[in-house]
Amino acid sequence: MPGEDDQTTLLRGLAITNAGIGSDPETVTEAKRRFWKLVRDDDAEVLHPNLRRAVYGIALRNSDGDGSEEYDAILKLYEDPTLSPEQKMTALHGLGLVQTPELFRRTIELSLDDKRVRRQDTGYIYAA
Repeated sequence: MPGEDDQTTLLRGLAITNAGIGSDPETVTEAKRRFWKLVRDDDAEVLHPNLRRAVYGIALRNSDGDGSEEYDAILKLYEDPTLSPEQKMTALHGLGLVQTPELFRRTIELSLDDKRVRRQDTGYIYAA
């Protein structure tokens, strides 16, 4: 956030990630709200770039369905040619946070497709 030192920014991301993993209702609700505002309204200001990794994971893990809608939204972000390389890698990492066998299969197939994911970038998927 504006005016914060780097350590506070990193700590905020960790706190949100852990609250999301623990399924804290307020964190999950807010993360999902911001995720969909980013995706549907194309409102980049709603979600600081340092928090996107955490929010992508929370949205996928706490989907109201099987996660495919969130997965497709993150994939669309990854494939957006206007997105910065750093944010593309954040989206790619997010795709590795899937929770269902079908989405896992899709992610593996994506990682093996040299036309869509450069070989040197596949590590972002598997690091998730």
